Amino acid sequence: MLEARASLMAVQHAARSPLLRRCRVLFGCDNMSVVSAFSKGRAKHFGLLRICRRLAAYCLAFGILPSFRYIE
Repeated sequence: MLEARASLMAVQHAARSPLLRRCRVLFGCDNMSVVSAFSKGRAKHFGLLRICRRLAAYCLAFGILPSFRYIE
């Protein structure tokens, strides 16, 4: 859950920048379940699902196309 919140904060930070609106932004995360949930847009865990929905709302509102990649 911590990695999901951190990724959401990264998207919120990207939404504040006018240069990153309406473009594709690459995000790296070291938690494979978070990367999978954010890439698909859904999760079984309700807390992670709520964060996925908030992330989708930010991306739709500011025109961000997020691309999540797993890093080791």
